[in-house]
Amino acid sequence: FPTKAAALAYAEELKVHEERRVPTLRELYEIWHKTEHPKLSKSKQQAYDIARRRLDPIIDRQVDQLTTTDLQTCVDENSTSFYTARDMKVLLSHCYKRACADQFVTSNLAQWIVLPQLDEKEAEPFTRDEVAVMWSAYADGNLFVGQLLLMIYSGMMPAELFACRASQIDESKCEIYGCGKKTKVRKEAVIVYAEGVKPFVRQLIEDGVDEKIQPLSKTAWYDKSHETRAAIGVRDLPPYSCRHTTGTEAANSGMNSATIQRILRHAKITTSQRYIHQGTDEVHKGINQIAAMPQ
Repeated sequence: FPTKAAALAYAEELKVHEERRVPTLRELYEIWHKTEHPKLSKSKQQAYDIARRRLDPIIDRQVDQLTTTDLQTCVDENSTSFYTARDMKVLLSHCYKRACADQFVTSNLAQWIVLPQLDEKEAEPFTRDEVAVMWSAYADGNLFVGQLLLMIYSGMMPAELFACRASQIDESKCEIYGCGKKTKVRKEAVIVYAEGVKPFVRQLIEDGVDEKIQPLSKTAWYDKSHETRAAIGVRDLPPYSCRHTTGTEAANSGMNSATIQRILRHAKITTSQRYIHQGTDEVHKGINQIAAMPQ
């Protein structure tokens, strides 16, 4: 350089160039994780943490060096379902949006990722015969079945069972307070359970640990639920089917929709209607009632 000033000026240019180094996916993710990740619900945080680990094959590559084929291959080879692929796609999109904003890339390549087909089965309730089997199993000493019956005769979700504490239960009124989940309406609403399940509730309180009426871990509880259904000979439906059983049996009993809505603690009746699964027998019964009306 002809002068010291020229050398120093060039050094400043090098510094700026270094600061504009294209980041890797990991670096973009870490920025997002620090600023946006804490704002998410715990379940979403967990889902994106899993998605992040699934991106390991490409996480240390510079974002401008990746192609749509690279992204698609990573998702195809490391996702296990529509939902895990969707989480990977969303997480990649967050990274690319920041890279676009900082002009490291010109477009969000994540938008071109094709997700696998969603094979979503309609939820099913337990049949009356299956519920009768549960009652029989409980009478024979299978106390865990009592938890499934409690959910059926209260409309509780599994997460609400996990959150429930003995101090939240008013046994004299058959009411539970303060353990509603997911929506504001359910969080504020009282869970009402049938008088017929009072023995289950008393047993849960007596067997509870540190006020928890259901002391097992979530994984252990779901494993136990699966084992119990297999042992007593009912279909291996997910525990959430108990809540669908509540709605279906309430409708089959002739209960009005407003009461069903209150039992399930939904903000809208249209949501409650998705929990009602009436079979052909109920449809025949309903149409024959119309036909029996005076002509």
